[in-house]
Amino acid sequence: MTKPILSLCLLLLSLSSSAAVPETSSVNPYIHLATIQKLSKTDTWKKLLVYEPSGLLGAEVESAIQTKEFFLAPDGRTNPEAELLATLHAFTQPVGGDPDSHAQCRFPARYQWLKSELGLTDESVTSIHCPEFSEWSEYGDAKSLSIIFASGYLGNPASYYGHTLLKLNSKDKDRTQLLDTSVNFGAIVEDGEDPVSYIFKGLFGGYKGGFSHAEYYFHNQNYGELELRDLWEYELDLTPEQVDFVLAHTWEVMGKEYQYFFLNKNCSFRLGELLEIIDGVKANPDNDFWVIPQSQILELDKATLNGKPLVKAITFQPSRQFRLYSRFRTLQDRHKNMVAEAIANPHILNTDIFQSEPMDDRFLILDTLLDYYQFLGQTASKDDKHAIKLAYHNVLAHATLFLPVAVIPPMKGLSRPMKGATQALFNLGYVTMTILAVV
Repeated sequence: MTKPILSLCLLLLSLSSSAAVPETSSVNPYIHLATIQKLSKTDTWKKLLVYEPSGLLGAEVESAIQTKEFFLAPDGRTNPEAELLATLHAFTQPVGGDPDSHAQCRFPARYQWLKSELGLTDESVTSIHCPEFSEWSEYGDAKSLSIIFASGYLGNPASYYGHTLLKLNSKDKDRTQLLDTSVNFGAIVEDGEDPVSYIFKGLFGGYKGGFSHAEYYFHNQNYGELELRDLWEYELDLTPEQVDFVLAHTWEVMGKEYQYFFLNKNCSFRLGELLEIIDGVKANPDNDFWVIPQSQILELDKATLNGKPLVKAITFQPSRQFRLYSRFRTLQDRHKNMVAEAIANPHILNTDIFQSEPMDDRFLILDTLLDYYQFLGQTASKDDKHAIKLAYHNVLAHATLFLPVAVIPPMKGLSRPMKGATQALFNLGYVTMTILAVV
């Protein structure tokens, strides 16, 4: 009597199990194939999940991402194989009311890679349209990717050696690049953080960090106009498929929490990881102790992909300060003197001395004054800003009477970031204090 009851229980259990996951039966052969090929141990899978060595002597792995929603398996943060199998199962789930919440839309790079490696077909895994990802990645309209390097900024210890971000370059020639999407990685710092805590937390991982995106004009304004930092654009020579793969992976990690370190696991390092998702791309230098933006630019400058330089074009975007200095150098001596006199006495712009100058020269003088007051306004105290604003509007009123004259800042003798030093000098020392007793 026991055997029939046991057989019946096993039969019911078998039917129950098969009924619970009928949608995954078609992917079972691919799960078997992924296991045989040991895809969970490949470099690309580890990069997709941002796995890093952990445990004794680095024998185990743990993802740098701390957000639970990034993982589909309960132990996915530390178990690459479990995460891969859970991912394959999730790809076969039916689409609910919100397609953007489906695993294929949350993890498009994983889907692209597994589809390529395993030869997934529409019969086994139906491809899903992802509205949010498609709109963000501009429906495949990004013709290329660029790394933007902002020169050093002494107003922030974390930016002494510059900053890097990623820019999506649109195919639309009629659209200004200021509307292109840019991707930035940064630390999440509370307002009013004191300098000592800021440095201590930054050095020892006391901050969370993550990727965010914004239109490029936001960063162009912040770095070039407000912080007066020169910008260098390094356009990368990637195929459309490689561009799509980087963007898909960027979408996956967008908004996820990392632990932030100023010296190494910083903006440049995490940005380099996005590029290194492509086989053969090396963006981060071989240095575990520190990775600074300038060292990454040096690495990219010498990097190759398929026998060709990785960087195919370099463009300089001068800061407001650079434009002011360059424009002033192009003036003749008497015009330089006139700029100085106009700053001391704005009424000189209404005199015959100024009006007798050729029209193009007058515009160059006015344009230099505009740059000067805009530059001055960024560094002035609140009490002085009002007077500067009035002086700026006075010059602007005169400038509107002229047609603009294009003046391009001279590039001769301009030093590119990759020509700088490859390392920083770090000194340790001590101070001996002598205490004198006065009797």
